[in-house]
Amino acid sequence: MVPLSTSRFLALSVAGVVLFWGAYLTISHFGLFEPAPVAIQGPEKKPRAAESLADALGVDEEDMAEVGGVMRPARDVGNEAKTDSLAARDKYLASLSDPGPVLGVPRDASPSVSALYDELTGEEDVPAARSVIFAPEAFDLESYRADPESWLVKVRPGRALQAKEPGPNVDPLIPVGAMYRDILQGESVILQVELEPQMPVTFHAHLGQFENQLKTISVAASDEGIAQVVYKAVSGVKGPIRIAAASPVHSGRLSYIVQVNLPE
Repeated sequence: MVPLSTSRFLALSVAGVVLFWGAYLTISHFGLFEPAPVAIQGPEKKPRAAESLADALGVDEEDMAEVGGVMRPARDVGNEAKTDSLAARDKYLASLSDPGPVLGVPRDASPSVSALYDELTGEEDVPAARSVIFAPEAFDLESYRADPESWLVKVRPGRALQAKEPGPNVDPLIPVGAMYRDILQGESVILQVELEPQMPVTFHAHLGQFENQLKTISVAASDEGIAQVVYKAVSGVKGPIRIAAASPVHSGRLSYIVQVNLPE
């Protein structure tokens, strides 16, 4: 190793000092060593308790108004007209989908209505006259042939499910025409079936009326073997209405769908 001479040592020292201060001044100029600012947090402020309702709402006492026994900011009172208009709008929109009330039927509206009224108000309870869930009396062919009108006038919703068991020489009940109909409320539709001449068939709908002013009707086939009923979508009826039909002398149960829409 060659020892440094005094002049060479001094030259290197001066060069080092010059490089150090040059680097320091450059860094200081561009702020590379500036310390990050320190946030100074003051004393914690506690929320002030509201002295009144007006104070809590951020309004003056004179800007409060009593509405319906409740104090409210006066600026909100003017929104009542807007609220009323929204209620009127909602009422109107609801009326577009409201099928209307289900209206009652006078006792003398039809022989079937009178007979049903007598059974429902009589001393003897007749469950089969009230609902489709109660099975009707067994069908007696000889009694029916002797007095078909007395059998047809009775209201027995369960007859719409009372079909003969399939077997040899037992014909099915046959629908005539489409089994899906589309009508407006207030309109009527004719439903027809084919069966043995003069034999009975019962129709039952969960809403609406047949020509006897009831949801259930029993009719006899014509001499040509066609039975028909007129179903009407009265007030209170909307949507898909299922109508069942069956005959005690034929096999099978029919299920019609009448789509009832509200007039525009």
